[in-house]
Amino acid sequence: MSTAELEQAEEVTKPTNELAVTEVAALTLQNVETQMETFKQEATANIAEVKSEWMGLQADIEDADGCTAIIAAHKTCKKMKAEFEKKRKFYKTPLNAMSKLIDGTARFCIDALDEPEAHLAEQRKIIDAEKLRIKEEKQRKAEAQLQDRVEKMTAVNGTLDLLQLRVMSPAKFAETLAAATTAHDKDLAEKANLQEAQFVIAKLAEYGQTATIEQILPMDAETRQVLVADAIHVHTLAEEDRKKAEEEQRQQAEQQQAELAKLRAEAEERDRQEQERLKVEKAEREETQRIQDAQQAELQRLQNAEAERLREQVRQQEAEDAAEAEAERKAEAEAAQKKQEAADKKAAQKKARANKKRQEELQPRRDFLNNYATHLDTLQTHTDFWMGEDNEDFAAVRTILEEAARSVLELAADLS
Repeated sequence: MSTAELEQAEEVTKPTNELAVTEVAALTLQNVETQMETFKQEATANIAEVKSEWMGLQADIEDADGCTAIIAAHKTCKKMKAEFEKKRKFYKTPLNAMSKLIDGTARFCIDALDEPEAHLAEQRKIIDAEKLRIKEEKQRKAEAQLQDRVEKMTAVNGTLDLLQLRVMSPAKFAETLAAATTAHDKDLAEKANLQEAQFVIAKLAEYGQTATIEQILPMDAETRQVLVADAIHVHTLAEEDRKKAEEEQRQQAEQQQAELAKLRAEAEERDRQEQERLKVEKAEREETQRIQDAQQAELQRLQNAEAERLREQVRQQEAEDAAEAEAERKAEAEAAQKKQEAADKKAAQKKARANKKRQEELQPRRDFLNNYATHLDTLQTHTDFWMGEDNEDFAAVRTILEEAARSVLELAADLS
């Protein structure tokens, strides 16, 4: 650290005011507690004194003195809070100075160790890297040795136990590998002998002879060769006999095939001629069938035409019969209508004559009733004249006469 930096650190650690310089040494937790308790009691007494007075104040716009007292009390309250804040700072100043002094000194000492710490850290990295390299190299050699042992044991089909192979000493591994190699070579010899015996059995089977593995395994190589050579010789003689027999069979088969070919050709020619004959017959049958179908179609057409002509004739006859029947019906209807009209006219004339006769017979009665009604009306008129229209004694009589006259007129009108 430079001289300037040291001087700057010393400036930071200096007390900030005279109070801290004179009292920081004597500042203890007990002194602070005592001073705070005293400060709290004095403040509590002052607050209790003014609180009862201030809490009773109520704003009233009409009361100017009361408003002035509230404003003054509010200012006093704010001023008291500011004084308390000043005292808080006053009592805390030496503590702040002590904190800055402690922090500055510690920081100076810590910063002074940064340079040697960085140097030692770099040196330790070199040591750790070398330790790691040695460990990795040792591990690599151990893995290479294990891989080599695994490959050697695998080559001889040895038992693999990775943990034992990893910790086994070189002498122990050499002994284990030798035992595994001996067992492997013995196993290979037995497998080779077994394969050779199986080969001999296969060869014998190829040339028509059979043998078991128990028979071949005890034999030496020369005996096996002689056995196979004998089988080949016997098979060769048999093969020559077989080929000779096959040649004879082939010649016989060729002769038979030639005869069969001749017979097949003759049969094919007969089949061809038969097919030609059948084809001609089929064509003749088809032509005959076509002519018959044409004749049948023409006959069917003529029959259909004749049937249609007959149906048309029937339709015309039915139309003529229907027209004739309609004419007869109309004539009968006209005759009946005329007859009915004549009868209606005769009946109407008869009814008119009868009605006229009855009217003539009823006329005297109507005249009588009309005259009677006139007499009743005249009687009513005379009653009004004699008695007066306002005479209440004869009101009922007038009503009866009016009703009687109306009834007589209705009866005369109803006579018919």
